[in-house]
Amino acid sequence: MKKKLFVISTIIAIVIILGSFSSSITASNLEEITSTEKVCIIVNKYIGNPSEKIETEVNIEEAEEIKEILINLNEAINNNDNEKISFYEKQINNKGIFGNNYQKFNSNEDYLQRLKSNQNSPLFKLLGNKNGDNLSNILCFFNAIGNGIFASYIGVLALEGFMRLLNNASSFAEMFVIIIVFLPLALTVVVLTGLIPIRILMPKGIVYMEQGRITSVGLGGVKRVTVDTEPVSVNLSLFTGLSISIPGNEDTGRDNFVFASGIALRVAETE
Repeated sequence: MKKKLFVISTIIAIVIILGSFSSSITASNLEEITSTEKVCIIVNKYIGNPSEKIETEVNIEEAEEIKEILINLNEAINNNDNEKISFYEKQINNKGIFGNNYQKFNSNEDYLQRLKSNQNSPLFKLLGNKNGDNLSNILCFFNAIGNGIFASYIGVLALEGFMRLLNNASSFAEMFVIIIVFLPLALTVVVLTGLIPIRILMPKGIVYMEQGRITSVGLGGVKRVTVDTEPVSVNLSLFTGLSISIPGNEDTGRDNFVFASGIALRVAETE
């Protein structure tokens, strides 16, 4: 019940936010908006030093090309196709969104082999190897792509704070006021922090996926979920890696797009 209420209230808040900022458009100027629209892709990289922020402004056509490359790269990673990983890795680096440094990507099998080589260590024996029927995993390689959002630690705190207010509401009227006033603020924090794509040892985060694919490879086994009919939310603990966000546009009907790849101490799919 709480989950349904949260989803409904989220939809209400999004409608309010979009209604206050977006202007009305017609079919005659939709094509013009699409042709002139610019998309700012933001990437922060961290290699032992403070993160380097890289902003790349591209037109909508090139943004779609980058999105397609990331989709193909993700498929190659999941299929352990090193030849295709190398091919799409070069393509995405040639787009210049990583600056002057070359960004490498590894397959699921690469990480799985590293796990197997350390299975005799005391830590691995303590944690065990328990398979499950969802994405939950421990000491795992995490990969996600599709229409969704990557909420950082601050964004998670904002959502948790909102949920506490909602749970403490004593009446429907009070609950409605909380939804109207506080949820748009929490969502704004989530959206803004979602534009910080690199997460290095992030204490806590959430990947919310409406449509796409999510994979976790770790002590719990190899787990893959295709998100289609129902959204999936995944909590990440101590995640270090890369996420790339391509903002959506309500006027042109383009959804938020996220690509995430890295290592997490723990992944937990929410109920």
